Amino acid sequence: MAIGDIGAVIQTYTFDATKGRYPSLVRILDDLHCLAYSGPDDDGWARSIKITTAGVISEYPSNTLEFEPGDITNCRSDLGPTGVICIGCFHADQAAYIEAVIVNADGTLSQHATPSALFAAANCSKYDPKGQYGNKIIIAYDKNSGDL
Repeated sequence: MAIGDIGAVIQTYTFDATKGRYPSLVRILDDLHCLAYSGPDDDGWARSIKITTAGVISEYPSNTLEFEPGDITNCRSDLGPTGVICIGCFHADQAAYIEAVIVNADGTLSQHATPSALFAAANCSKYDPKGQYGNKIIIAYDKNSGDL
């Protein structure tokens, strides 16, 4: 198979059999990845996942963290400062927030003392956290007026 060819699916993996929705996967380091998603009660969850170059998927011990107990939807994530995943999501008030989850090299997850910040009020419809410059995250978003 040539580079860039799409072959067969190597492995599928159920990361949450209860009701995981809006998943967003980010590679942290080597085979360590973090998956952010809306869980069984529409609460925010992060899970560390190991994906090898052979395509084998497994989980790390103690690898789950509920980062937001309230309702969230539309997770979009990107790698932030070293070992931190930044997750954009809508909360129950329909405002858009960025959440920070610390991903350790052993796959364990934790939160900073102030893990959440509002970046757009209820008039935001689409967003994408992309790019990390020093300790800043760049977030492009639509204000429902056509403006970015």
